[in-house]
Amino acid sequence: MFRVETIRGWDTLPDPSKDFIDALVLDGGMEPDTAVRLTTLLLEPDRLPGYVVELSGQTAAFRVKPEDFVDSRLIRAYQLLHEFVDRHFEVLSGHRVVVVPYGSLIYADPRNLDCDLQFVTIQENTYVNRLVRYDWGDELNAIWEEEFGSWSDIHQRSIQGIKRYKDATCDREYSSSQYNDIDFNLTAAAMIFTGPALFEPAPNLLEHMQQEIWNMALEAPLMAGIMAVNLEACINDRLTRRGYPPKF
Repeated sequence: MFRVETIRGWDTLPDPSKDFIDALVLDGGMEPDTAVRLTTLLLEPDRLPGYVVELSGQTAAFRVKPEDFVDSRLIRAYQLLHEFVDRHFEVLSGHRVVVVPYGSLIYADPRNLDCDLQFVTIQENTYVNRLVRYDWGDELNAIWEEEFGSWSDIHQRSIQGIKRYKDATCDREYSSSQYNDIDFNLTAAAMIFTGPALFEPAPNLLEHMQQEIWNMALEAPLMAGIMAVNLEACINDRLTRRGYPPKF
Protein backbone atom coordinates (compact mmCIF):
# COMPACT_ATOMS: atom_id res chain seq x y z
CA MET A 1 0.00 0.00 0.00
CA PHE A 2 1.31 3.42 -0.98
CA ARG A 3 2.25 5.68 1.95
CA VAL A 4 2.88 9.39 1.46
CA GLU A 5 5.51 9.32 4.22
CA THR A 6 7.81 7.47 1.83
CA ILE A 7 7.92 10.37 -0.66
CA ARG A 8 11.29 12.09 -0.73
CA GLY A 9 11.12 15.41 1.10
CA TRP A 10 7.72 14.70 2.65
CA ASP A 11 8.80 15.71 6.16
CA THR A 12 9.84 19.18 4.99
CA LEU A 13 6.40 20.12 3.63
CA PRO A 14 4.15 22.50 5.60
CA ASP A 15 1.49 20.67 7.60
CA PRO A 16 -1.46 21.98 5.51
CA SER A 17 0.14 20.62 2.34
CA LYS A 18 0.77 17.23 3.96
CA ASP A 19 -2.80 17.08 5.26
CA PHE A 20 -4.17 17.91 1.83
CA ILE A 21 -2.11 15.39 -0.14
CA ASP A 22 -2.53 12.63 2.44
CA ALA A 23 -6.31 13.06 2.57
CA LEU A 24 -6.73 13.00 -1.21
CA VAL A 25 -4.54 9.91 -1.61
CA LEU A 26 -6.48 8.06 1.10
CA ASP A 27 -9.78 9.13 -0.46
CA GLY A 28 -8.69 8.01 -3.90
CA GLY A 29 -8.92 11.50 -5.33
CA MET A 30 -5.18 11.71 -6.04
CA GLU A 31 -3.04 9.05 -7.70
CA PRO A 32 0.25 8.17 -5.97
CA ASP A 33 2.26 9.42 -8.97
CA THR A 34 0.50 12.80 -8.71
CA ALA A 35 1.20 12.95 -4.97
CA VAL A 36 4.88 12.31 -5.62
CA ARG A 37 5.05 14.93 -8.36
CA LEU A 38 3.17 17.55 -6.32
CA THR A 39 5.44 16.96 -3.34
CA THR A 40 8.51 17.31 -5.54
CA LEU A 41 7.25 20.61 -6.92
CA LEU A 42 6.47 21.90 -3.43
CA LEU A 43 10.08 21.36 -2.38
CA GLU A 44 10.92 24.48 -4.45
CA PRO A 45 8.02 26.82 -3.64
CA ASP A 46 9.73 29.99 -4.87
CA ARG A 47 10.07 28.48 -8.36
CA LEU A 48 6.43 27.45 -8.68
CA PRO A 49 4.70 30.66 -9.87
CA GLY A 50 7.19 31.13 -12.69
CA TYR A 51 6.87 27.46 -13.58
CA VAL A 52 3.08 27.85 -13.85
CA VAL A 53 3.60 30.67 -16.36
CA GLU A 54 6.10 28.51 -18.29
CA LEU A 55 3.60 25.64 -18.45
CA SER A 56 0.84 28.01 -19.52
CA GLY A 57 2.99 29.01 -22.47
CA GLN A 58 3.50 25.36 -23.37
CA THR A 59 -0.25 24.65 -23.34
CA ALA A 60 -0.78 27.70 -25.57
CA ALA A 61 1.40 26.07 -28.22
CA PHE A 62 -1.24 23.34 -28.61
CA ARG A 63 -4.23 25.67 -28.85
CA VAL A 64 -5.94 26.35 -32.17
CA LYS A 65 -7.97 29.50 -32.79
CA PRO A 66 -11.57 28.88 -33.92
CA GLU A 67 -10.96 30.82 -37.14
CA ASP A 68 -8.27 28.26 -38.00
CA PHE A 69 -10.48 25.19 -37.54
CA VAL A 70 -10.82 22.93 -40.57
CA ASP A 71 -12.82 20.09 -39.03
CA SER A 72 -16.56 20.51 -39.63
CA ARG A 73 -17.45 19.17 -36.16
CA LEU A 74 -15.32 21.81 -34.46
CA ILE A 75 -16.75 24.56 -36.65
CA ARG A 76 -20.26 23.36 -35.82
CA ALA A 77 -19.43 23.22 -32.09
CA TYR A 78 -18.41 26.87 -32.01
CA GLN A 79 -21.46 27.85 -34.02
CA LEU A 80 -23.63 26.18 -31.37
CA LEU A 81 -21.70 27.86 -28.56
CA HIS A 82 -22.14 31.30 -30.09
CA GLU A 83 -25.84 30.61 -30.50
CA PHE A 84 -25.97 29.65 -26.82
CA VAL A 85 -24.23 32.91 -25.86
CA ASP A 86 -26.66 34.89 -28.01
CA ARG A 87 -29.65 33.24 -26.28
CA HIS A 88 -28.31 34.10 -22.83
CA PHE A 89 -26.53 37.34 -23.66
CA GLU A 90 -28.59 39.43 -21.25
CA VAL A 91 -27.80 37.24 -18.25
CA LEU A 92 -24.15 36.76 -19.17
CA SER A 93 -23.66 40.49 -19.66
CA GLY A 94 -25.73 41.58 -16.68
CA HIS A 95 -23.88 39.30 -14.28
CA ARG A 96 -20.48 39.91 -15.91
CA VAL A 97 -19.89 36.24 -16.70
CA VAL A 98 -16.81 35.25 -18.68
CA VAL A 99 -17.24 31.98 -20.58
CA VAL A 100 -13.98 30.03 -20.77
CA PRO A 101 -13.76 26.85 -22.90
CA TYR A 102 -11.19 24.19 -22.15
CA GLY A 103 -10.27 20.68 -23.26
CA SER A 104 -10.95 19.55 -26.82
CA LEU A 105 -12.76 22.80 -27.64
CA ILE A 106 -9.52 24.78 -27.52
CA TYR A 107 -7.12 22.07 -28.69
CA ALA A 108 -8.98 21.20 -31.91
CA ASP A 109 -9.61 17.59 -30.91
CA PRO A 110 -12.80 16.50 -32.71
CA ARG A 111 -12.41 12.88 -31.58
CA ASN A 112 -13.08 13.89 -27.97
CA LEU A 113 -15.48 16.75 -28.54
CA ASP A 114 -17.04 17.34 -25.13
CA CYS A 115 -18.55 20.69 -24.24
CA ASP A 116 -16.15 21.80 -21.50
CA LEU A 117 -16.89 25.29 -20.19
CA GLN A 118 -16.19 27.41 -17.12
CA PHE A 119 -18.62 30.26 -16.37
CA VAL A 120 -16.53 32.67 -14.33
CA THR A 121 -17.57 35.70 -12.25
CA ILE A 122 -15.56 37.98 -10.00
CA GLN A 123 -17.87 37.60 -6.99
CA GLU A 124 -19.65 34.42 -5.98
CA ASN A 125 -23.01 34.40 -7.74
CA THR A 126 -25.67 31.95 -6.57
CA TYR A 127 -28.06 32.88 -9.37
CA VAL A 128 -25.58 32.07 -12.13
CA ASN A 129 -24.46 28.98 -10.23
CA ARG A 130 -28.03 27.65 -10.18
CA LEU A 131 -28.47 28.41 -13.88
CA VAL A 132 -25.29 26.55 -14.77
CA ARG A 133 -26.12 23.54 -12.59
CA TYR A 134 -29.81 23.12 -13.31
CA ASP A 135 -30.61 24.82 -16.63
CA TRP A 136 -27.63 25.51 -18.87
CA GLY A 137 -26.05 22.13 -18.16
CA ASP A 138 -29.20 20.32 -19.31
CA GLU A 139 -29.51 22.61 -22.32
CA LEU A 140 -25.95 22.03 -23.48
CA ASN A 141 -26.09 18.31 -22.70
CA ALA A 142 -29.13 17.93 -24.94
CA ILE A 143 -27.48 19.87 -27.76
CA TRP A 144 -24.15 18.03 -27.51
CA GLU A 145 -25.77 14.60 -27.29
CA GLU A 146 -27.88 15.25 -30.37
CA GLU A 147 -25.09 16.81 -32.42
CA PHE A 148 -22.01 14.89 -31.32
CA GLY A 149 -23.11 11.98 -29.12
CA SER A 150 -21.16 13.41 -26.20
CA TRP A 151 -21.82 15.48 -23.09
CA SER A 152 -21.11 18.82 -21.51
CA ASP A 153 -18.96 19.39 -18.47
CA ILE A 154 -19.75 22.90 -17.33
CA HIS A 155 -19.13 24.65 -14.02
CA GLN A 156 -19.56 28.04 -12.45
CA ARG A 157 -16.52 29.47 -10.70
CA SER A 158 -15.74 32.81 -9.12
CA ILE A 159 -12.47 34.55 -8.36
CA GLN A 160 -13.80 35.21 -4.87
CA GLY A 161 -14.49 31.50 -4.39
CA ILE A 162 -11.08 30.46 -5.72
CA LYS A 163 -9.50 32.90 -3.26
CA ARG A 164 -11.45 31.30 -0.41
CA TYR A 165 -10.11 27.90 -1.38
CA LYS A 166 -6.62 29.34 -1.84
CA ASP A 167 -6.76 30.69 1.71
CA ALA A 168 -7.75 27.24 2.93
CA THR A 169 -4.50 25.79 1.58
CA CYS A 170 -2.52 28.07 3.89
CA ASP A 171 -3.98 26.79 7.18
CA ARG A 172 -5.61 23.73 8.70
CA GLU A 173 -8.94 25.34 9.54
CA TYR A 174 -11.07 23.23 7.23
CA SER A 175 -12.70 19.82 7.40
CA SER A 176 -11.52 16.78 5.50
CA SER A 177 -14.68 16.91 3.38
CA GLN A 178 -13.37 20.11 1.80
CA TYR A 179 -10.18 18.61 0.37
CA ASN A 180 -11.82 17.53 -2.89
CA ASP A 181 -13.55 20.92 -3.22
CA ILE A 182 -10.21 22.67 -2.82
CA ASP A 183 -8.57 20.44 -5.43
CA PHE A 184 -11.52 20.86 -7.82
CA ASN A 185 -11.55 24.67 -7.59
CA LEU A 186 -7.79 25.14 -7.81
CA THR A 187 -7.68 22.79 -10.79
CA ALA A 188 -10.33 25.05 -12.36
CA ALA A 189 -8.03 28.01 -11.64
CA ALA A 190 -5.45 26.45 -13.96
CA MET A 191 -8.05 26.14 -16.73
CA ILE A 192 -9.15 29.75 -16.30
CA PHE A 193 -5.53 30.95 -16.15
CA THR A 194 -4.67 29.31 -19.46
CA GLY A 195 -7.99 29.53 -21.28
CA PRO A 196 -9.22 31.91 -23.94
CA ALA A 197 -12.56 33.71 -23.61
CA LEU A 198 -15.47 32.48 -25.67
CA PHE A 199 -17.39 35.45 -24.28
CA GLU A 200 -16.47 38.31 -21.95
CA PRO A 201 -18.88 41.16 -21.19
CA ALA A 202 -16.13 43.77 -20.88
CA PRO A 203 -12.72 44.12 -22.56
CA ASN A 204 -9.84 42.46 -20.72
CA LEU A 205 -12.08 41.04 -17.98
CA LEU A 206 -10.58 37.56 -18.38
CA GLU A 207 -7.10 39.06 -18.31
CA HIS A 208 -8.00 40.75 -15.01
CA MET A 209 -9.23 37.42 -13.61
CA GLN A 210 -6.04 35.69 -14.75
CA GLN A 211 -3.95 38.34 -13.00
CA GLU A 212 -5.92 37.73 -9.81
CA ILE A 213 -5.23 34.00 -10.09
CA TRP A 214 -1.54 34.73 -10.67
CA ASN A 215 -1.46 36.89 -7.54
CA MET A 216 -3.01 34.06 -5.53
CA ALA A 217 -0.46 31.57 -6.87
CA LEU A 218 2.29 33.90 -5.67
CA GLU A 219 0.84 33.77 -2.16
CA ALA A 220 0.06 30.04 -1.94
CA PRO A 221 2.63 27.45 -3.08
CA LEU A 222 0.10 24.61 -2.75
CA MET A 223 -2.26 26.38 -5.14
CA ALA A 224 0.59 26.95 -7.60
CA GLY A 225 1.59 23.29 -7.24
CA ILE A 226 -1.93 22.05 -7.94
CA MET A 227 -2.09 24.27 -11.01
CA ALA A 228 1.31 23.01 -12.18
CA VAL A 229 0.53 19.29 -11.92
CA ASN A 230 -2.72 19.82 -13.81
CA LEU A 231 -1.00 21.80 -16.56
CA GLU A 232 1.67 19.10 -16.84
CA ALA A 233 -1.10 16.50 -17.19
CA CYS A 234 -2.75 18.62 -19.87
CA ILE A 235 0.50 18.83 -21.84
CA ASN A 236 1.05 15.07 -21.52
CA ASP A 237 -2.49 14.44 -22.73
CA ARG A 238 -2.05 16.69 -25.77
CA LEU A 239 1.25 15.00 -26.65
CA THR A 240 -0.04 11.44 -26.37
CA ARG A 241 -3.17 12.23 -28.38
CA ARG A 242 -0.89 13.45 -31.15
CA GLY A 243 1.21 10.31 -31.05
CA TYR A 244 4.14 11.62 -28.97
CA PRO A 245 5.45 10.32 -25.63
CA PRO A 246 4.48 12.24 -22.48
CA LYS A 247 6.91 14.91 -21.29
CA PHE A 248 6.40 14.74 -17.54
